[in-house]
Amino acid sequence: MELTNRNVMESLAEIAPYIEADGGFLEFVEIEEDTKFVKVRLGGACTSCAMSAMTLKQGIEKKLFQDFPDCNGVIQVI
Repeated sequence: MELTNRNVMESLAEIAPYIEADGGFLEFVEIEEDTKFVKVRLGGACTSCAMSAMTLKQGIEKKLFQDFPDCNGVIQVI
């Protein structure tokens, strides 16, 4: 799939229910055009959860790498 805002939002929508089930939420912020990094915001219970870094790397980033081979990573913004 092509790394576009719409495609990334659709991809993230597939994993959002798992994050919401634990009281958190996932918000797409933007794609850095020059670096191909995707910026997301984790909120709700995720803001104080010790596992949020693992969710970011082993959940969200893994999903985006599978769907978008040209994605270089995920950055959490506040």
